[in-house]
Amino acid sequence: MTRLAQTLDRRLRQWPARTARRVEKLVANIIVSADRESASLKIEESDGKAGTDPFFSDGHFFAGNGPNDVAANHDDYLYGKRT
Repeated sequence: MTRLAQTLDRRLRQWPARTARRVEKLVANIIVSADRESASLKIEESDGKAGTDPFFSDGHFFAGNGPNDVAANHDDYLYGKRT
């Protein structure tokens, strides 16, 4: 448990029940808001494309589509065609 969680837990036990419930709701709302904001930022970072692979997004190392048979013929691409 983090220090924040420990402090919050201790304080919630000390405060009157009504105050504790209000604080719990406020904290829950802050967490929900942070989750929404975080999810929104993730979508913006990937240009709205879920599952965008950072490797393929890096134009310095990857430029365009590769051959469709890389998985089947990877040795040929790595070491050259066999004669």
